[in-house]
Amino acid sequence: MEKLLFSNSLHSLGSTLVSVGIKKPLEPDEIPDVDIKDSAEYLSHSFDERLKYVKERDGIINPTIYKTMILFIWKKATINAMFAVISAGASYVGPYLIDDFVKFLNEKNTRSLQSGYILALAFLGAKMVEMITQRQWIFRARMLGLHLRAALISQIYKKGLVLSSQSRQSHTSGEVINYMSVDIQRITDLLWYLNIIWMMPVQLSLAIYILHTNLGMGSVATLAATFAVLLCNIPMTTIQKGYQTRIMEAKDIRMKATSEVLRSMKTIKLQAWDTQFLHKLESLRKIEYDWLWKSLRLSAIGAFVFWGSPTFISVVTFGACMFMGIELTAGRVLSALATFRMLQDPIFNLPDLSLRLHRERFPQIE
Repeated sequence: MEKLLFSNSLHSLGSTLVSVGIKKPLEPDEIPDVDIKDSAEYLSHSFDERLKYVKERDGIINPTIYKTMILFIWKKATINAMFAVISAGASYVGPYLIDDFVKFLNEKNTRSLQSGYILALAFLGAKMVEMITQRQWIFRARMLGLHLRAALISQIYKKGLVLSSQSRQSHTSGEVINYMSVDIQRITDLLWYLNIIWMMPVQLSLAIYILHTNLGMGSVATLAATFAVLLCNIPMTTIQKGYQTRIMEAKDIRMKATSEVLRSMKTIKLQAWDTQFLHKLESLRKIEYDWLWKSLRLSAIGAFVFWGSPTFISVVTFGACMFMGIELTAGRVLSALATFRMLQDPIFNLPDLSLRLHRERFPQIE
């Protein structure tokens, strides 16, 4: 009972909406409306304006949807990219200052406490900036994806209302649902990865600068090992592209067959053909399952390379430093290890981005 009272008090303090929802089901008038700029009606109207502008500018009746999407998101995407770059820059402050911090600990008897406080404040300030900008980046990226998703779904819905009879035969209801639930979701998910384009040059440049400052020519070995890992990812990405194409083809065939079966269910039941059609759908699902299994198996191999890449780069770099006679102090080693861990994400994000650019497509509804 005491735990329940304590929990209720926390909910009451945290959110009035949550505290009301604990006591009784929420009524529609008790749920606050979203901001007008976040509503589907406003977003659909805004997308229509940009689509109209593209038509007038290019003089094309049916322009490509991607131009309209770029005009729809470019301002917010630019601001979001700035947060991503700031977050990436702040994340490398720690690896850069590790060597100075170790030197301070070794020479604390000869150095003033003021320099130690400055280092501690630098670590704290960089981490705070990284956390704030990263949260803003994640929130804005998700919000931008939801905005684009709402706008695209409204466009498909409005276009579906004016489809001709010929178009309805070539685009079944199952395919249209597939556009809304799968293809649009993949396009909006792509926004999450677009900031990688802005972050990768910054991350790689900062990492090489830190390694060159601490290890000198040993950073060349790091760069070579990094490119070696990237080259290993290229064939896996190419094979994965083929798998994803096969998966989408199998899914489209299965969705179309399922839609046809559901539309003709009365006839199938009257003729007692349900078992035969069930086996047919199961065989189509088996084909899709086989391609999914191959894709997941390749993803497991990629995960092994992903988690092993920092160790491989570390061995190559430190081995090259020992061969060239570069002194490896505790501070330099810790700074290099932290930098290698930071390099892990950009190394694997480039092939993944290439794969997603291949996958994320928007089928036009004529």
